[in-house]
Amino acid sequence: MDKVTSLLAFLAALSLATERITETIKGLPGPSRWLAVEKASGSTAEEFRKASIHVLAIAIGTTLTFLTQDQLSTVLSLRLNGF
Repeated sequence: MDKVTSLLAFLAALSLATERITETIKGLPGPSRWLAVEKASGSTAEEFRKASIHVLAIAIGTTLTFLTQDQLSTVLSLRLNGF
């Protein structure tokens, strides 16, 4: 049961880190013009903006997971092979 708790805590931390990094990138001067400013509701530009944010969050989450793979192996006492 302790491993399950550790895994859930680890996943919660990854989720929080992904969300915070995504929000930070949205707040940068260059990307904020596109990512932070909502367009007309239902427009193609708004849908593309939302999709861009999702893709950004997926890329950040994937990168964080890759970078923390060794820590996950240690916490769960598992041997993970590859991506």
